Amino acid sequence: MDRSETPTESPKRFRRLPLLVGALWLGLFVALFASGVSRDVSVDELVERVHDAGPWGALAYLGAFSVLQPLGITSHVFAIGAALVWPPGLAIVLALIGANGAAATSFLLARFVLFDWVRARLSPRVLALEGRFIARGLRGLVMLRLLSFTTQPVNWLLGTTAVPFRASVVSGLIGFIPVITFDVVFGGEFFRWLFG
Repeated sequence: MDRSETPTESPKRFRRLPLLVGALWLGLFVALFASGVSRDVSVDELVERVHDAGPWGALAYLGAFSVLQPLGITSHVFAIGAALVWPPGLAIVLALIGANGAAATSFLLARFVLFDWVRARLSPRVLALEGRFIARGLRGLVMLRLLSFTTQPVNWLLGTTAVPFRASVVSGLIGFIPVITFDVVFGGEFFRWLFG
């Protein structure tokens, strides 16, 4: 199929993907609570483990951010989590890399694996962004990232357009900075105040 056309029907093998992902998440949460693991691990203990792992902890954080955010966990959780483990400057850098990793994962899945399925499910409002922002080049992409942050439908949209991968990454590196900085600086402090 020509990727410039909008598909009218998704491949059968991907029709139930959202239901499958939702069932996997539900199963994971039920298993965590039923096993008692959720009661045995505190936030402080988890933070200490990640911090003590040094560079491996940072790599595990980046991997989790890049894989789990596209599956539905909000980027704010990861940015605030970084603020609890690392000093603000390093937390901002790691959260920015992680947010871009998550956006890149979604972009690449939409472009090379789920193109028809994604394109068929994008709402008219999301598709309208193509003409309003994407057609304006890097400046439009940065503005789109500033307004939408890591919203999944926007990442998918970019993967189904002619936007080059490099432009998607650069726009994310620039456009994610304000929200990541806010989450790390204020979100981390708010979390400490609330639960400290």
